[in-house]
This record gives sequence, structure tokens and C-alpha cells, in this order.
Amino acid sequence: RRSISEHIVWLTGCGQFEAAISLASSEGCLDVWTEKPKLCALCVNPLLASGQVPRAISVIRQLGLLNGETWLQCVRAFDDAGVLANLSMEIPVPPSATKLTCDVYDTVLQRLASVSPCTLQALLAKWPSDVYSAQPLTASLQRVLLERWGVTVTTEGAHCRVKRALSDCSDSELEERRLLIEALASLHEAQGDRAASASLLLSVGSDRLFALLSQHLGEDETLQRCFCHDFGRVFELGAHQALELAVEHITTFEPEAVLQALASHGQHWQHSYLKLLLHSDREAASAHVALHISLTAQFEPHAL
Repeated sequence: RRSISEHIVWLTGCGQFEAAISLASSEGCLDVWTEKPKLCALCVNPLLASGQVPRAISVIRQLGLLNGETWLQCVRAFDDAGVLANLSMEIPVPPSATKLTCDVYDTVLQRLASVSPCTLQALLAKWPSDVYSAQPLTASLQRVLLERWGVTVTTEGAHCRVKRALSDCSDSELEERRLLIEALASLHEAQGDRAASASLLLSVGSDRLFALLSQHLGEDETLQRCFCHDFGRVFELGAHQALELAVEHITTFEPEAVLQALASHGQHWQHSYLKLLLHSDREAASAHVALHISLTAQFEPHAL
């Protein structure tokens, strides 16, 4: 007659992993911290080897892992199998779950910088910034950018400068590069360096810039100083969003400077801007009433 431990091992050998975990749980074996990692390896590794990734994740859920070292074991196993992105969303984070040791989160993020920039972005948006170490991840992102595409990111005052080597890139490579730089921008924003974050987003033409500016431009003086002369570049990224931003933050984007930047894009854009400004801030618009009337006569004479 087999012992309980022997029967659990026998069940895993037969591929009955869920039954093995249920038996271990009912007998209190999972309460012994040394047993759960062993059982985890016995169940997860064969499933990954046979490509049964969803079942491997289900087994991890059934085990109810709380120990950081056991999670690291799973992270490495999934990474070795090339499916770390599949596991990453299952990793517990506060406030909905108990915080794991920092090395779990650091390992996942740094590996995803190399293998799945899209998943990395999703985790940076989901995970609290205090569960991982920003500096090592920043270094990992910069290393990947340099090694793959010869892209260097340097800090000059409040700005981050992106310098690219001359090379041909496919559309997918350009997208991956953009995702990595957006991730780098997210790290800067999480650390309170919004000006550096915004300059990175602008450098790759990311429309995420508008959400950042809209949220922080009114309160961040460094951000205001960095972007007060950059309306033209912001406009080229997204015309209608830029106009809305300009009328929302006229102390940063002064109307005279906005109109000058819009001149090279056509008078109809000046007209659109002044219409928005009139509805938003009649006093600011009054300084340009002659131009507004002239443009209205040209583009909307019926409105006079």
C-alpha cells in the first residue's frame, strides 16, 4: 500500500496533476512550505514541456502560491518555455493580493523587456510602481534599445533625447521599438519625471503624450517650460487633440505662439483654433478678433 506522499507522486506521474493537488491539499501537505514548490515543479514542468500552457496556469491557480521563491521558480519555467507573457498577468500584486518579494516582479519585467514589450506595457499600467525596482528596469530597456537598434536615450536637463543609428527596420521592429520607449516613458512618469516622460513620447510620435499633458500640464511647471515652445511638434502628432490641449492650457501654449505655429499648416487650422478659443476663453480670443473675423469671412461667411 502506497503512502499519501507516494500516491501524490504517482498521480503526477500519470498526468493527474489536479487530482494530486487536491489530495495534497486535503491531507494538509500543501501547508508545509517545502512541499508546495516540489509539487509545483512536478505538475507545471511536464505541462509546459507538452505545450499545455493554459492547464499549467490553472494548476498554479489551484496551488494558491504565496511564496516568492516558488513564484520565481514558475517565472523561470515559463520563461524557459518561451511563454512568460502568458503567466505574467497571473502574478499577484497589491492591493488585490499579497505582495511578493521584489525580485519576482523585477525578474518578470526585465525579461519582458526582451521578449514581450506589449505585455511589459500592460504590467506597468497594472502594477503599483512600488512593487518593482525602476532603475534596473530602465537599464534593461536602454540595453535592449541599444543592442537591437542602436538607439541611445540620454538625459539633458529635463529632456530625454533619443538618438537612433541609421538602419532599416520593418514595421514590426518599429512597433517594438516604440513600445519599449513608451515603457521607458511610463517609468519616468511613475517616478514623477513627467517632462522626461513626455519628451520620450514625443520623440516616437506616441499619442499617449496627450493624456499625460492633459493630466499634468496644469500643475507641473517643468513640463510647462519644456513644452511651451513645442506646440508645432505636438500639433503634428495629432491636430485636433493638440488644439483642444492648447485652449485648455493657454498659459503654456500662448495664443500668439499657437497661431504662429499653425500658420505653416494652413489658415483653416488657425480658424479652427480661434473658434475653440472663443468658446473656452473669450477674453484671450478678443486679442485676435480681427484675425478671427477675417478667417470666418473666408471659411464660414454664413456665420458672420
